[in-house]
Amino acid sequence: MSIEEIITALFPYFASIRKLKEYLSIDLIFPQGWEFPNEFLNQVQAIQNEKYTGSGTFLSFACELNQIIPTMTIIFEIINHNLEREEKEKLLREKVTELKNIFQSSNLSDLKNLKIQIPEDDPIESLIDHDED
Repeated sequence: MSIEEIITALFPYFASIRKLKEYLSIDLIFPQGWEFPNEFLNQVQAIQNEKYTGSGTFLSFACELNQIIPTMTIIFEIINHNLEREEKEKLLREKVTELKNIFQSSNLSDLKNLKIQIPEDDPIESLIDHDED
């Protein structure tokens, strides 16, 4: 990926790039409601800017010059994780609406026989909450 492609991909979130002694700081502002799983953040040096008063989450990712690619990889994983999560939430809302329409237009007898089948090798399993508290 070229520097132009990286900047283009980061542009919606981009705040700045700074030199801090021997480190590079990539400052990004992510949309409100995004999540930052520890599985990603534990792999990089990321600091939230608590003084930021705008909308969203301002994170600074600091790395040595030889760690730019691994740091960018984690940044893109965070972005992709949240974009996928947003798409899944949108799809879930659409499917709930479809299901509501089915329930409104069908009789009780038909609904009792309604089957929703998901192929066994489908990764949908990760969306199902299996907590047994």
